[in-house]
Amino acid sequence: MHRIIQATPNADFTLDLQFEDGRRARVSLSDLVDTAPIAAPFRDLVRFIGELTIVENGDVLRWSDQFELHADSLRYRAFPDELERDYGLPRGSRRRPAA
Repeated sequence: MHRIIQATPNADFTLDLQFEDGRRARVSLSDLVDTAPIAAPFRDLVRFIGELTIVENGDVLRWSDQFELHADSLRYRAFPDELERDYGLPRGSRRRPAA
């Protein structure tokens, strides 16, 4: 499990994240904010930026009491190679693992 120690929301619906191991990444949530019904209130940029908190010892990012994302899902958005490493290749993928 990963923990987020710093999260900064940006005006383009991205987050600048720092994880417990020091790795940093910018993660786009624009697709999620645009399509997920639960995220609809956070299409308002003021709410997206103003209501973000880190909770549960860095395990979760939460906006208000309505919308939250787990640190592991954000980590895998930031570093898809880790998703592949931890869970294998996506079903139907023709790529071969690195030797």
